[in-house]
Amino acid sequence: MRLHTFVLLGALQSAALIHAGVSPTITEVNLGPIPLDLYTTGNGNSYYPSCPSGYGYTVRQCIQYFVSTAPNSYTAQGITGVAIYLGVAGGFNNTTWDSSGNVQGTWVSNLQTLLSDLKSWGIQRITIRVNLWGWGESFRGSPQPPLMPIPDYGNGTTLYFYPWIPFGFLSSGTMYSCKDCPDGMDSNGAYANANNNSFNFWGWSPFFNLVQQIVATVKTTGISFEEFVFLDEVNVFDFTTEARFFYDNTRQVDVLNGARYYMGYYGFDPLTLTFSVAASNPSASGSDCASAWGDSATLYAQSAMTGAFAGGGGSFGFPVNPSAQDNLWCGGTITSANPQLQLSYPQPDVTDVHVYPCVFQINGTPSNCNSTADATQNAGMEYSDLWAFLSYRGLTGNTVIIGETQPDQNCDGFTTAMAPQNVTGYEGSSLYGNDASRVVLRVWNFPALSMCYVAPTLIAYPNGPYAQ
Repeated sequence: MRLHTFVLLGALQSAALIHAGVSPTITEVNLGPIPLDLYTTGNGNSYYPSCPSGYGYTVRQCIQYFVSTAPNSYTAQGITGVAIYLGVAGGFNNTTWDSSGNVQGTWVSNLQTLLSDLKSWGIQRITIRVNLWGWGESFRGSPQPPLMPIPDYGNGTTLYFYPWIPFGFLSSGTMYSCKDCPDGMDSNGAYANANNNSFNFWGWSPFFNLVQQIVATVKTTGISFEEFVFLDEVNVFDFTTEARFFYDNTRQVDVLNGARYYMGYYGFDPLTLTFSVAASNPSASGSDCASAWGDSATLYAQSAMTGAFAGGGGSFGFPVNPSAQDNLWCGGTITSANPQLQLSYPQPDVTDVHVYPCVFQINGTPSNCNSTADATQNAGMEYSDLWAFLSYRGLTGNTVIIGETQPDQNCDGFTTAMAPQNVTGYEGSSLYGNDASRVVLRVWNFPALSMCYVAPTLIAYPNGPYAQ
């Protein structure tokens, strides 16, 4: 799985929404990657196997079916907020740039059509999630980036480079079995010293142009911009090179403020442009410990990201001598060897953590969840850990978005039992007890090209697991 302050206006207190989740918590859904290259013309029945067959639906008509016309459509369930995924170089038929880094007008036009459609179909709030690598590119990019005889920083394998990213990616497995990971896993010196992609990097202008086009398009359509995740599941604990999307120290470019500028320019809250992170599950029910930052080790990626935002007042990267306990990195020490950014940034007013509570097990599925173990205890613990983090960091005023969480489906190691277990644990947590009205639970669904996930998935009112 790739694991904003918005104001609760009177409309959000409507009867439909009160029944559309773990009240007063709001429930939303991930729509997955939408193929904007093909949005108005593509064969939606082929792209979405759960779209009704025999009708010759386009992609656009399939999305409309899931959102507003199916018997158990998302709006029928009371869902009024969705997240969409945007690839950049052909991944899932999203080609944002041409081969020279120019933002493509047809793609932008299709994005505008999609957002206008969603608003007309009853969706009030949109979250944009950008995938710059992984499935966000197609066959390692377009044009295909070169494989260079450059060793991974600290691990000794060759790298390949995307023209829109200022660092490389591993071309083969290493001692970490980390093929396609960013350069320099668990190397604190990688942020400063890993290769900066002088081979084919376009510079930052194409990235900023894309951000501007996306934000301007949201403004044009008038849909509420809940959150802009311009880099998904950041992990500056293990991959310090990813901090170049805060500040590119190799070119002295302030990437984060450059992107946030466009949010403010178009009248949106700049602090809703942020990164998401993934929480970690212990391999034993109820097992927990403190990380080197003093937060729960289930949130080590969140702690490291918070340290990166703090610049000279905080640190990120891998601690010295942490201990491995039940799939968590416990303890350890933050030292002068841990990198710091030369700039500090206001912390986001959105905390977006992907939480799939379960008992961890290496079982070959993307989720690594033990499908037979009850997830309730870990759910309650992990959500309480998140409230403790917010309290400790002075961020209790943030909107908390659980950007991905268990669907009511038997896919990727998840089971239909885990969703109600997730709900029970959440309802018993201190996050729910202290902050329920500021929380959004955004359920995972990935119907694109899937023979497993079905859309629309059951979430809320009247009979979904999150309607309890």
